[in-house]
Amino acid sequence: MRTDENSRVCGLCIKDWVLASEIEADGQVRECVICGTRRRTWSLAFASKRVHEVLEERYRPGDCDFAGEQDGEPLTAVIAEILGEIDDRLAESIADYVIDNFNGDPRDPDPPAWDAFDSYVEVPGFDVVGHAHDLWEEYLRSLKSGSRFFNDDARKFLADLFYDIDELQTWAHGVENRQVIHELPVGTAIYRARIAGAETIERIALAPGRELHAAPPDRCNPGRMNVERTPAFYGSFDPQTCVAELRPALSTKVCYAQFRTTRPLCMLDFARLERSYNVKLSFFQDDFDKRAVFFALLRRLHTLIQAPVRPGEEHEYLATQVLAEYLATVHRPRVDGLVFGSVQHAGGRNIVLFGSVLGKFLSGNGWTDSPLELTPDSVRIMSVEKVEYKTTEPLPLGSVCRQSEFEQNT
Repeated sequence: MRTDENSRVCGLCIKDWVLASEIEADGQVRECVICGTRRRTWSLAFASKRVHEVLEERYRPGDCDFAGEQDGEPLTAVIAEILGEIDDRLAESIADYVIDNFNGDPRDPDPPAWDAFDSYVEVPGFDVVGHAHDLWEEYLRSLKSGSRFFNDDARKFLADLFYDIDELQTWAHGVENRQVIHELPVGTAIYRARIAGAETIERIALAPGRELHAAPPDRCNPGRMNVERTPAFYGSFDPQTCVAELRPALSTKVCYAQFRTTRPLCMLDFARLERSYNVKLSFFQDDFDKRAVFFALLRRLHTLIQAPVRPGEEHEYLATQVLAEYLATVHRPRVDGLVFGSVQHAGGRNIVLFGSVLGKFLSGNGWTDSPLELTPDSVRIMSVEKVEYKTTEPLPLGSVCRQSEFEQNT
């Protein structure tokens, strides 16, 4: 679509939230050339100049291989990436303006900077992943050298990390706009298992709802998302995963049961987070690089929190324990628990409910006012007959060097 100097575009069609807010603040009420609606607009020329500023700073023509194939994306695709999922006509109009007005003197023998037939890549420079790695390592150091839960550096890091997490959305299985923080419906089935010796089996038989629920505070060991004497309910969404998470030895007996949720629960889903996109991340915001780093780290958190810890090394859970404490007590909107993938059972999903939503534990009665209810006749017992192992490719001993936790999991 070709346009002229009188063409106008509105904030709703621009999509980018920073430019849209600027248009709403100082734009003139005119008809938008894209949607045809009269509302506050900028001239297409001015909008194109703003886009060109980003293009000039962050993009360059892609390199060509021996076959003449050029790396990168067409100019219109890059413009759509900068602004969001804009109308193709708007991307083409901005590309036309950039090509016509920002290529210098046409008599210049050098090739034009911007061309409809070229592809473009981001300029190497700011290492987002590297900075994300540094941030995570700094967070770990601050926890190991300072107070765990009254650490100003860790608290600020987590506040920055989760600043706009309620804005994040994901696509999956053809479903658009699924929130990363979402409500777990009433009646959701959750499975929990315990390794069961003879005495444990007797106790479970007498009071399965108490014995298969979260451990009471005085018997609560530290875990991935809780410190000692702070309860948390760890479960899975299928029996196979909840059994695998125990890592039982051969011939071990395992009991499991199904619980169902009795009220809505607000969950942060790390599997969704890994596939998320940020509608509030704009090339035009002053702190774009900082927010891009935190977003890159957010998307890697799923891998970091999944990392298994060997028995006896529970102190390695420190980073995730503090993270969970922050989400449970400080972050708004309130988060009742987390959903994350299983590394013990392919395709399985785990859930942890924080102690703040479990209710109160009474000796003899178990948990009261709990959001979980045991499903009648759901208790099952089994014996482990086979354990399978999966390893990495064998490497020469001399080629293995110590890596940071972040590097091992990215």
